[in-house]
Amino acid sequence: MINLRQAAFFIASLSFTIFVTMPSVFAATTISEYPVPTVNSSLTGITEGPDGNLWFTEQANVANKIGKITPSGSVTEYSLPTPDSDPAYIVAGPDGNVWFTEYANNSIGKITPSGTITEYTIPSSNTSPLDITAGPDGNLWFTEYNGNNIGKITPSGTITEYAIPTSNSGPRGITEGPDGNLWFTESATNKIGKVTPSGSFTEYTVPTPSSYPLDITAGPDGNLWFIESNTGNIGKITPSGTITEYPTPGTDLSNIVSGPDGNLWITNIGNSSIYQMSTNGTVLGDYTTPTSGSFPEGITSGPSNTLWFVENGADQIGEINDIIDPPASNNSSDPSTSSTTPTSGPTAPSTGYGRLRSTSPLDIAIAGSSVISIASGLLLFNRWRKSSTPN
Repeated sequence: MINLRQAAFFIASLSFTIFVTMPSVFAATTISEYPVPTVNSSLTGITEGPDGNLWFTEQANVANKIGKITPSGSVTEYSLPTPDSDPAYIVAGPDGNVWFTEYANNSIGKITPSGTITEYTIPSSNTSPLDITAGPDGNLWFTEYNGNNIGKITPSGTITEYAIPTSNSGPRGITEGPDGNLWFTESATNKIGKVTPSGSFTEYTVPTPSSYPLDITAGPDGNLWFIESNTGNIGKITPSGTITEYPTPGTDLSNIVSGPDGNLWITNIGNSSIYQMSTNGTVLGDYTTPTSGSFPEGITSGPSNTLWFVENGADQIGEINDIIDPPASNNSSDPSTSSTTPTSGPTAPSTGYGRLRSTSPLDIAIAGSSVISIASGLLLFNRWRKSSTPN
């Protein structure tokens, strides 16, 4: 018979060996693409809805729709009541509905999960509402690109407008900050703006001239991160207003979002790719879309640790899977270019592959050591078994 004490010792030793020398997982981040029924739809914005689906805008006049795609890739489209309304960006609201801007119709739209659409006219004329976000006060906040205002709309449809101090600032992106304020970009005047829920403004100048800041998002590190379209930089601004800029490999950047892995993800129209950046400003990955010339724009976090984006040039919705990399260590070198202090107050998808994770020589050595250790343990156990078996 097998000596029980020897067997117990073997099992404990083998378990220790497996857990100590278990190799890292080798896996590839993948991009899947799903076609949208309407051709030349000019997809622009996308958000995760309260129903677990992804909702997106079809901005072209030939489309003029709000689209919905399930996590499995089934697309439904809803036509807007007003022709040529030019739906731009979109966000999930606190009321269980999805809200969007109508750039050419001077309105804010609301769509229920079942597809019922309501439109609310902005009091000022020709304001060109662009980006929209849910605020800390239970309302929706939006930028008025031509109106030079920040707008607020309640879930019941009441709209209030707040004038930005700098004239002709060209406000674009807007997001809720970790400090309970709303943060936005001023593309025409090279500034980042902050507005409190009561309507008080502070503006901060971006260090690099003519950077043309576009989209902005709250980062996982308690700061705000924004796109510099003209420079190819990603900017970071602290709640106190200090700005740092980090370079990327490309230019013509479009949108940015905080990912489920604790990193920032950026769409690059010029290269038809998606960048992954750590919160210390290091570009960790550059993922080219399977379709060339796809021109990715809006991007959002989705269910089950995914990211979803629209492909403006390909009439497709993209999904990034296998996002399981941990955030990069903050001990790496800081690649920032400059910093400053505030200046004032169901279709089968096509699939592509990105970079491999955990492919260092150390990982390979550890993987090999696991196999060798387990094999050695099995040989040892076989010897024990023979020595304990009666002749």
